[in-house]
Amino acid sequence: MHARFSTSRARSSPCTRTAGPPSSLPLCSLQIMEVITDPAACPKPASGSVVTIGAYDGVHLGHRAVIAEVRRRAAEQGCVSAVVTFDRHPAFVVRPESAPKLLTDLDQRLELLASTGLDYCLVVHFDEQRSRE
Repeated sequence: MHARFSTSRARSSPCTRTAGPPSSLPLCSLQIMEVITDPAACPKPASGSVVTIGAYDGVHLGHRAVIAEVRRRAAEQGCVSAVVTFDRHPAFVVRPESAPKLLTDLDQRLELLASTGLDYCLVVHFDEQRSRE
C-alpha cells in the first residue's frame, strides 16, 4: 500500500505571506513524503537511495541529525532519501516487559518524519514472525 503524507513545512523555502486579497493566510509549499506499507512495493529509483532504519519514536534532535545527514547524502548523490520504521516498537514484540513508553503513535511519527523532508517512509509490520527473519 502506498499513501502520501503531507505536512505544511516547506522542503527548502519558508512559508511566505501574500499581500491583500484573496487571502491573508500564509502560502506554504507542501512537503510530500510517500508512505509505503508493503516492502515488495518499494520503488527502486534508478538514481538509488540513501536509507536509515529505526523506531524513530518522538523524532528527537538525534533522529533529526541522522535524517539531515541522510538527506544531505541523498542530495549530494542525486538520490532519494528514505526511512524504514516499524508500525510498533520492536521491543514490544521481543521484550514486552521492558518495552519503552512511547512518545508518539504511528500517525504522529509519520507527521514528524514528513516534516524532515524525507522522500519515502517504509512502515514495516513488526510481529513475532518478523522478529525471527
